[in-house]
Amino acid sequence: MKFFGASERQVREEMQIKAASGILGSRERNCDRPIREEMQASNIAFNEDDSVSYCLPGKKDYLQRHQKRICLINLKETHEGWKRTSDIKCGFSTFVALRSPHCVLCGGSGTHSVRVCMSHENVKLTLIVVASKKQH
Repeated sequence: MKFFGASERQVREEMQIKAASGILGSRERNCDRPIREEMQASNIAFNEDDSVSYCLPGKKDYLQRHQKRICLINLKETHEGWKRTSDIKCGFSTFVALRSPHCVLCGGSGTHSVRVCMSHENVKLTLIVVASKKQH
């Protein structure tokens, strides 16, 4: 039997809370695992690694005292790499929340100087050569 879209178990628990704490009683919240300082430091150090991101060279590319860094890979790949190198358990949403604000993703304003990996650049150059040979 459903009461207002709630199961019998939910109704029974709420009635017990009402009997114990009154009509405005509420459940005790489960405390999440606290974010450890070593987790945050490890995340920031990983995101500032040169294999994951690189510094923008310009004078305008500063956020307060830190120089902006562009992430070379997307967030999912960054999280997978961090899980491989670190022994600290951390979910994707926590990993993204701990990411330092001066590590920006590609596509934002001022991120036009993004490097391209050699295999993709070689394919692009090969296509340019093929297109030029067809014109002759």
